[in-house]
Amino acid sequence: MASTIRDEDWDDRDITDQSFELTLFDDVDLTDSRISTCVFDRCTFRNVRFNAATITATAFTNCTFVRCSYFGTTFDGCKVVGSTFERCTFSTMTANGGDWSFTSLARADLRGVRMADVRMREADLTDMRAEGASFRGIDLSGAMLQGANLSECDLRGSDLSTIDPTTVRLRGAIIGWQQAVQLATALGLEVAPD
Repeated sequence: MASTIRDEDWDDRDITDQSFELTLFDDVDLTDSRISTCVFDRCTFRNVRFNAATITATAFTNCTFVRCSYFGTTFDGCKVVGSTFERCTFSTMTANGGDWSFTSLARADLRGVRMADVRMREADLTDMRAEGASFRGIDLSGAMLQGANLSECDLRGSDLSTIDPTTVRLRGAIIGWQQAVQLATALGLEVAPD
């Protein structure tokens, strides 16, 4: 890392139009902060608290997040492309719009998370837990979902074309009729009019 920010209290701070590259954020408190139009490139966040933060039109490209907390965090129109999340907590996190393609959320616990109109193309969601979450209008094309638990998840409007229903738990998930046809076709069924 080119620089390190450690043991800082940035609680309730406005962070706007700033750029960070190859920076390690270690044990930084960003609770209730407002982060807007910033760029974080190849940064590492370790034990960072984003609780109740509002993050708007900000880019996290090829970043690594380890043991970070996102309780009540809101992402609006953010770019989180190519980033990796390890052992993070996401309770009641919300993401509206933006691009999370090529992101790794493998084995993440996303129960209670609400995401809408987010691009997650070719994201690694292997063994993800998202029971009861809301993933509406999500572009999941090419996403890796083997072993994911989407039980009782609201998936309406999402691209489910690459989901293998034999490897993903979908019991009680909410889907539209076109998605039902996609999943039936994926199971090898032939859908015909009555």
